[in-house]
Amino acid sequence: MVEKKRDDVLQETPVSLAEKEIDGICMAFRESRNRPLLIMYYPEDRGSVSDDDVEALYSEFRRLGYNRDTKRIKELDVLIHASGGTPHTGYMMAQVLRRFASSVNFLVPYRAGGAGTLTCLCADSISMGAYAYLSPVEVLTEQDGALVSVDYFTDFAIQCWLKAEAALNREKVETKSSVETDLLTEFVKSVGPAGVANFYRQRTVAAKYAYRLLFDYMFASDPHREEKASQVSQKLMFSYPARDFHMDYHICMVLGLKAGEMSEDNSDMTRRIVKTMDKYTQAGVICKLTLKDRRAPFMTLYGET
Repeated sequence: MVEKKRDDVLQETPVSLAEKEIDGICMAFRESRNRPLLIMYYPEDRGSVSDDDVEALYSEFRRLGYNRDTKRIKELDVLIHASGGTPHTGYMMAQVLRRFASSVNFLVPYRAGGAGTLTCLCADSISMGAYAYLSPVEVLTEQDGALVSVDYFTDFAIQCWLKAEAALNREKVETKSSVETDLLTEFVKSVGPAGVANFYRQRTVAAKYAYRLLFDYMFASDPHREEKASQVSQKLMFSYPARDFHMDYHICMVLGLKAGEMSEDNSDMTRRIVKTMDKYTQAGVICKLTLKDRRAPFMTLYGET
């Protein structure tokens, strides 16, 4: 009987150790900044933002007794580590955050890409760790199992046409090149007209989401908020390279976002939190696979002391 109890203790040890270590470093960081802290951690492997997370986020605030009508958080830190997910989900996550917090500061230890970038646009400020980055909000379409950006293929076709025309001009050939039309025709055949139309529809929706968040929150007190929200949202959707383009705080500032660097101590502490999450995810203790073949995020609110 004694041996069985020892076995039970051994089986529970990984979970209890994970809870103790994660809670310890998160609460220490919360206390150092003297405000509630929300952790939104998504693993690298199959950890994209999902529609299910919107309800989970809302429930996390309600779990600690917060109420959007009578008990809101005055100032909230959100530590986010995420990439991937739909613009719809990123937008709804942002709106849930702002329902429960009057002021929100996003902390990005390493990365916040895709839907994570869109969610960050509801912030009053974005604080980025050492070598941390956001990414452009890019909408992709599928072709033969690979992700292909319609815009970049269009640019490729135009560049091919320009080079072909330049070569013909050098040779003083009067025939006009049709390479651009030929390439785009083949692309539309491959993806399908409906696929191309869906891409442009989703990108327009994503741009409207970005504008709404910037207008309502990040630039809310700016007398030129309409102009700034429009410029930044358009650049995010149309002027920057693909999603794997790393927008560090220098680029974010040039873009017009209210972004800056964390202190070295805060950067170290937030990166330690993420590395701890990585360790226990790899050990299979947290962020386990769901029935939808994705890893559940670690989403926990450390409220007021």
